[in-house]
Amino acid sequence: MIERMVIMTKGKSLAAPPAEIQHGEDHAEDDLVEIEREHIIRIVRQTHGVLSGPDGAASRLGLKRTTLQSMMKRLGIEPSEYRSWGNGTFGKD
Repeated sequence: MIERMVIMTKGKSLAAPPAEIQHGEDHAEDDLVEIEREHIIRIVRQTHGVLSGPDGAASRLGLKRTTLQSMMKRLGIEPSEYRSWGNGTFGKD
């Protein structure tokens, strides 16, 4: 909200953004969450559900494994759904 105020304010005093911008923020946030979710799923698919290690999803996303796991839990993404058990990529995250 403060960032939006700084961007939208003209002059030296901060002013709240117009009401129509405030109403649109909910939709924008939902869209960003969905984009984030789809990006993580795409990377987890590419790594066949492997989260850790140099070729794991966390490394590709520039995150710690534990951070990625927390994000996945929050977004309702189950890594086991993307694991390929036949190619040796199974095991603990």
